[in-house]
Amino acid sequence: MALHLPYGIDEFPTMRAEPGRYLYVDKTERIAALAAQLLQVPHVLLARPRRFGKTLLLSTLESLFKGEKRLFAGTWLGQEGHWDWPHHTYPVLRLDMSVHHDPARAGIESHLASHLCALARAFNADLDETLSPVVLLEQLIAAAYAAAGKPVVLIDEYDAPITDALERSAASRENVLHLMKSFYRVLKRQGRFIQGVLMVGVTRFARAGLFSGANQFLDLTFDPQCNALLGFTEDELQQDAGLAREIALCARNLGCSERALRAALRDYYNGYQFSPKEEAVYNPFSLSACFRELRAPDTPWSLQALPNAWSDSGTPSLLFHLWQSGDYVAKFHAQGQDALSFLREADYALTRPNINVLMYHAGYFTLRRTAQGFQVVFPNKEVALTFRQSIERWRDDEIEGWHIKEKAAGRRGASALRNALRANDKEAVRASLDDFLQRFPYLVHSLPPSVKNVYDYELHYRHSVYAALIALEIPALAEVPTARGRIDILIQEADRIMILEFKANATAVEALRQVWDRGYADPYRTTGLPVTAFGLNFDTYNRTIRDVAVHALGTYDAQRQRWRNEPMEACTLTALSRMPAAARAPIVAAWNSGA
Repeated sequence: MALHLPYGIDEFPTMRAEPGRYLYVDKTERIAALAAQLLQVPHVLLARPRRFGKTLLLSTLESLFKGEKRLFAGTWLGQEGHWDWPHHTYPVLRLDMSVHHDPARAGIESHLASHLCALARAFNADLDETLSPVVLLEQLIAAAYAAAGKPVVLIDEYDAPITDALERSAASRENVLHLMKSFYRVLKRQGRFIQGVLMVGVTRFARAGLFSGANQFLDLTFDPQCNALLGFTEDELQQDAGLAREIALCARNLGCSERALRAALRDYYNGYQFSPKEEAVYNPFSLSACFRELRAPDTPWSLQALPNAWSDSGTPSLLFHLWQSGDYVAKFHAQGQDALSFLREADYALTRPNINVLMYHAGYFTLRRTAQGFQVVFPNKEVALTFRQSIERWRDDEIEGWHIKEKAAGRRGASALRNALRANDKEAVRASLDDFLQRFPYLVHSLPPSVKNVYDYELHYRHSVYAALIALEIPALAEVPTARGRIDILIQEADRIMILEFKANATAVEALRQVWDRGYADPYRTTGLPVTAFGLNFDTYNRTIRDVAVHALGTYDAQRQRWRNEPMEACTLTALSRMPAAARAPIVAAWNSGA
């Protein structure tokens, strides 16, 4: 019988209250090593992407330091001699910084005050909730120390108030940063009354001046011993009996081999690497969500399309907000410096963050070794698809807003673009679409070169133009299949058909050549409608449409078996492409001019 999946459960006591009820991959040997460091070093920091099990890690450490040995039965830590339980039991102060809902300073202060007072009651201390969080934290530490000795302080999502504040005004942001600096510095001032502090979160803002003397923190973010502390390794998927049973069950439901399913899982969910020379790990949340979906005998999923829990668990709204506002630093790293060195040394500015550093810590990038050193890449198919879909949704929202404004102003954009297309006015088409494309930031331009191939320029522009046409109620279809390829965009009106083909950093003539060489107009021979082909070439560096070429084929003459205005009757485009440049130039010039 399959074990229950701990989907959505991030509390260790809940998961271990009934041994054998939930699938639990034993990470306690690695956790014990982290706990030992925490007892030796005053302050420890660990950053990992969202949905990677940080809360479960803190819950496990809480149970360990409280001496709840029964919960570890059957694990590595539960074996005799692996932990000195009598001498390593401490009071625990576990703070969750992510549960407040108001990102303003007053809202954070209110949440913290309530949270700290609730924790103090466990030590029979009744604190005054009207006091500042800074004072209350000092009093809470004193109460725990007086009641049971030096506490271990575990802080979950320590950076949540800061990242929330990044989307607010500069004044509000400075207010929140000042509060958090004052709050966290209590941990240093009260160090003699604290056994150890572990802070976990998504980013490494602890290195950006949140504390006076930030070098007091032992940063384990890139430590090899912590690479597989959170997440599942390939070995664990092969050797853990519970995971092996899940894979066997899911493969049976999919009607495929276990080997094929393992390969698909690796492609979709593996790939995170947090340290040099260490193996990649799976996102545990995504993998668990996948097993949950594939357990159903009538599962709608397949090896080619697995569940995307990463997308369902949240969107990178902060990243898009920063892109849109321009309040970010896009440069990733200097030439000759690899990504790992940059990420270790980067200035984690609290007021103007580096967007690519945030992308890495949010889990959209990971490290990958190359011949030139480490680069950042999308870790797996799930994340690449999520990011791509998020950009498309965000872009479409921008287009919808533009469409509403155009409609209120008399739909000038729609009429201008439609008139330009119908008149075969290539310059007016270029200007109209260029005006639209300049209205929102081109996100891909800011990404490191190593990830741009996943969401390529041509596809971005093609989708952008298509979304604009739909928003303007121009009857467009995208990716229309033909016998020899796919038409990028097809516009079919009552009295004409228009084919739009796109290229990036090439020429508009090359786009038109593809229309002719692949016979994109052929399916419309019998419609009796005239066909016009447009070639559009995008300049990705300047984020503009560099040039547009147009050729009106006219209607199809069935008797002569040719279009009435076939391009350059005496010289097909294929032949043209093989001509010497000197001979080709005047023909192309005449064609582009409409002669």
